[in-house]
Amino acid sequence: MSLPTPWICEAAHADERRAALELFFQRLPDRPRQMRVDEVLGWIDEEKFPAEGLRTVRDPAGALVGVFPCQLLPGFNGQVWAPVVNAAGAAETLIRDGLDWLRGQNARFAHLLLPPEDSARAEILLPFGFDYVSKISLWQHSLRGIHAAPLPAGVALETWRLGNDKRFARTMEATFAETLDIPEMNGQRTGAELLACHRVEGVFRPHCWHLATCGGKDVGLALVNEKPDGWELSYLGVIPSWRGRGVGRALLSAALQSARAREAPQLYVSVDVRNDPALQLYREGGFFPRETHDIYLAFFK
Repeated sequence: MSLPTPWICEAAHADERRAALELFFQRLPDRPRQMRVDEVLGWIDEEKFPAEGLRTVRDPAGALVGVFPCQLLPGFNGQVWAPVVNAAGAAETLIRDGLDWLRGQNARFAHLLLPPEDSARAEILLPFGFDYVSKISLWQHSLRGIHAAPLPAGVALETWRLGNDKRFARTMEATFAETLDIPEMNGQRTGAELLACHRVEGVFRPHCWHLATCGGKDVGLALVNEKPDGWELSYLGVIPSWRGRGVGRALLSAALQSARAREAPQLYVSVDVRNDPALQLYREGGFFPRETHDIYLAFFK
């Protein structure tokens, strides 16, 4: 017979969210801490972060002793932040509560991003199925001085419309084969599911989604989305048999031009540092690296 836990887990009450966030950001100096607390409270008010995802743990006397922020992103994707716990023994209960909450939101997996210098903060999550996977590098393009890349012989580009949406989905799924960009994620989502995920991220711009075709065969695609924090090349992929033949370069050129035509200030892309061909493509295309994060993944059964 197991003994009842002395810890009480639930979402932070409305009148204690500030205190919970103060605890979560306790490592920061006063002024930056208050700025981050106000920022996240604003996200909650604007429904950009779920109030129910601010998971907390209290001791038997009701004192707040830990915080574990979690949220469900489009595409069955749970995002977590390294929990902060100030009471011995409370971490396990809090983490299980947060992961159970994500499962209840139909998350299929969860990810954690940390600056490499903060990697020690991930250790608390490793016993709960999280594994270090790779580093994700964020690259930026100023959208100045770009030139159209020639299309490979026989290749044409078309933009998204209702009549070709299923072709976009099938092509996306075909590009998963032999991918070097977080291959651990293969099989977690279908092409249609991932495409639907990208459609609801930020502002959907159909004319910024390109499909590459050759002789009636769809061979690659690139998706550009306008998001609250900037314009992003959300996805670029080419089917295995057409890689190294200039299709990726042509799709990247179309993505850059579509972002510039809509007066985007810059374009961002995130890439797995193990993906050398993609890194070379973005470097030659005029992108430069901004920052890098370690990524950890946990898959739910």
